[in-house]
Amino acid sequence: MDILEIKNQLAELNQKESKIDDDLETIIDTQSSIKQAKELLFKSSIPHLNDLQNKTDGLINIVLKTFKSAENIALKVRSLDKQKSRVSSSIQIYQNVIDMTLWSFVISSQLTKGNYLDCIPLFENYLRINTAQIQEIYNRTQTLDTKSEDFMGKSIVEEMDLLLEKAIELLVQDFDEAITNSNFKQIQELFPLFPKLNQHHLGINKYSYFLCKMISSKKYLEQFVESCTFIYENGAIMIDKQQEIVSKFYGDLYMQVLEKIADEIKVQIRLVLNSFIETKQIDRKVKEIQAGKSTAEARELDKIITEIALILNKTVLFNRFLETRKIKREIALDTLLDYFIIITENYIQLSIQQAMLKKNILEENKSTRSVDDVFYILKTVLVRGGQTAPDCLCVLINQIGRILEEKYMGVLQKNLSNLFKDDQGISQAITVLNDLQLCCDYIIKLDADITSNLPRMFPYATELSLEKIKSCLSIITDFSKKYNSIVQTWIENYFKQAIKPKIKPIVSTLLAKSYVINEFQQDSFGLSLENQLNPLFNTQFNDQNQQYLVKLVLEQVTKEIEIKIFQLKFNYIGALLFESQIKQMIQRFNNMREICSRLNQISILLSMEDKDEVKEYWNQKWKIKKTELGKILSLRVEFGNVVDPLKD
Repeated sequence: MDILEIKNQLAELNQKESKIDDDLETIIDTQSSIKQAKELLFKSSIPHLNDLQNKTDGLINIVLKTFKSAENIALKVRSLDKQKSRVSSSIQIYQNVIDMTLWSFVISSQLTKGNYLDCIPLFENYLRINTAQIQEIYNRTQTLDTKSEDFMGKSIVEEMDLLLEKAIELLVQDFDEAITNSNFKQIQELFPLFPKLNQHHLGINKYSYFLCKMISSKKYLEQFVESCTFIYENGAIMIDKQQEIVSKFYGDLYMQVLEKIADEIKVQIRLVLNSFIETKQIDRKVKEIQAGKSTAEARELDKIITEIALILNKTVLFNRFLETRKIKREIALDTLLDYFIIITENYIQLSIQQAMLKKNILEENKSTRSVDDVFYILKTVLVRGGQTAPDCLCVLINQIGRILEEKYMGVLQKNLSNLFKDDQGISQAITVLNDLQLCCDYIIKLDADITSNLPRMFPYATELSLEKIKSCLSIITDFSKKYNSIVQTWIENYFKQAIKPKIKPIVSTLLAKSYVINEFQQDSFGLSLENQLNPLFNTQFNDQNQQYLVKLVLEQVTKEIEIKIFQLKFNYIGALLFESQIKQMIQRFNNMREICSRLNQISILLSMEDKDEVKEYWNQKWKIKKTELGKILSLRVEFGNVVDPLKD
């Protein structure tokens, strides 16, 4: 940078400095003038502000004076209102006294004639008056005039109260007479009058007594279930009807009437049940059952528990009705419920004992008739239990589980060990196994039926109660699993003892030849195997047990065939024949083809035209392992010794 340029820049800076100095001087001059203007404005505003303050003080004084005047006026107005209210109250009291004096004269005259009905409107007017004020005035006057010889008599309020008591007495007298004479029309006419005389509770009590008398005076039927049904149904009708009638005149007090009706129904039900227990001698029967000395027959007990179940069901429904009407009453039949459970347990045991005597075998399921009879009884018992309460059903389910274990299925199981000794014993044992297997099926079906019907049996039960029942049912279904396993174990024992030793010779005989053949040779392996296996299957087994036995036989047959295969050689035609024979066997036992799947895969490998085809067929899902492929393919004479067929 040269000196000339520096000089130019310096000159430019000097110029800017001069300009800034001029601007600062201008600002200083302007600030001075603003300050002078501000001082001038302040001096000129002071007189105006002082004047404004003086005017404001005057206005405040005026407002305060106005407020005090308004307050004084308000006090005078309130005082006048109080005086006016006192005057109005005094006038009203005076008018009421005049009215009451007139009413007392009219009422007294009518009551003398026994005509209290026409006095009811006057009493209603009287009861709407605040008589406490009038009596208070009278009492003060009485205090002032006690020394006066001229003071005598009662107040008009006391006179009206005496007349009211007399009218109530006449009303009660007529109402009681109407009840005695069963004059329903008069009762309906007099019942609404009690509230008009401010006797709500008296009317409620009298009317409740009348309704309870109606209930207790009914002549019930000789059949106990019908009697309980009659009491509950008529009680429910009466409650619904009276709720509307009573609430119309008595308001919320109607609930007292409904509760008294429910109490009377409870009394009448207890009378019927006492008669039922006495007539059927239930106390004696229960004591004999508990002592183990019962002589009652199952049919007799069945009738009793049927009646008890129906009575309990009607009671549950009525209690639900009371609950929906918000009536805090419940008819508890705990004793009857205990009787029901005890008698039902004895009935189940007797019925099972009788059923086990039935040895005739049913063709459709190859089991004894006892199984159908026992589970028909158990289902009937549970259906009855479903008419009572969730807790009762739980007790019955637990009873059934214990009785099945101790008195029926457990007994059948113990009998098995003594039967597998000779042909006759084996035949009986197979029938027992059929019975046990059918029991397992029936238990599952029983569980499904009860579980599906729980919402219908107990539509208002809590989820917790229903889960409790399902939990009890699950204990019984565990018996099904347990005894199904026992049945299969005994079938396995029978298979090992009677069938398994015969399988190996059959397979050895059928496969005791080479499968290196020409196209003109024939074989009847599949047909021969089926013909020789059929006699092994005992036709006494029912379908499900037979299926399990066939499964055991087929598993052993495939095992023996596979062992035998590795002792043979195959050419292409022989392999095709072998594959055909295996497919025939699979077709014969189509529902168990999974058991034959490994054998079928071996036949596929043996029947391939080229050993390299194994790469197209075999995969990890096959039952034949990768390491076994070479061993199987080496059985084909055309393939020679195959080590690793999957290797490229």
